[in-house]
Amino acid sequence: MGESVQPVGEVHVLGESRAWPAIAIPVAVLVVVIVVGVVFDLFGWNILAAAAASIIVAVVFRRNAVLADDVGLLIRGRGGLRRSYAWAEIVRLGWVDAGLWGAP
Repeated sequence: MGESVQPVGEVHVLGESRAWPAIAIPVAVLVVVIVVGVVFDLFGWNILAAAAASIIVAVVFRRNAVLADDVGLLIRGRGGLRRSYAWAEIVRLGWVDAGLWGAP
């Protein structure tokens, strides 16, 4: 991982993780599993564990984001803000032929 950097110029948020849908859906699944478990005397521990794990992951990674500034792309994670690619690298990589459309 890179060291923490500061944005340069105007910053745009390109994508940001949202905690509420990632928490609301597993909570709804937990409620349904508990109700079905009580009503029908069935209980799925694997569904309960998966829903609980997804809630924990959503809470831990709730502040992740991809940002763009005057220099390039920034990734905001738990370790802070780090530079991903400069715009010159992105443009250069955008024109590289990956070989997907060529003949075998």
